[in-house]
Amino acid sequence: MLLIARGIEDPEHRKLMASQIYAENGSLLPERIGDKGCSLGIPQRNFCLYGISAKTALKRYPVWKDYKFQLEWMADKAREDYNRFNSNVFLSIIFHNCPVCAKAGKDNGYYKKVYNLSMRFTQAL
Repeated sequence: MLLIARGIEDPEHRKLMASQIYAENGSLLPERIGDKGCSLGIPQRNFCLYGISAKTALKRYPVWKDYKFQLEWMADKAREDYNRFNSNVFLSIIFHNCPVCAKAGKDNGYYKKVYNLSMRFTQAL
């Protein structure tokens, strides 16, 4: 519903974007820290890009402990990236993980991982 509310209408694109959540976090824990202490939460937002660790971000921005906030943030970010690449879901998904790869139009293996997860979800249904 979050992606639909943001104008992402293609059901296959939404499925890929939902699969991206599992590719990022796996356990869906809002306070999960990854990427050597840099990335935080369900979307694994990289706070080291802003000069702080994920632990520091949690202290400074306690709203990041809320899974609803994180899912809203991720849906907004997905829409932003989707619009940036003119509804090209391949590039928008890659951009989350590797902006340089997306600008080059190449998968660094991340899209394949997300795509494979989306296929597993389809088979489970």
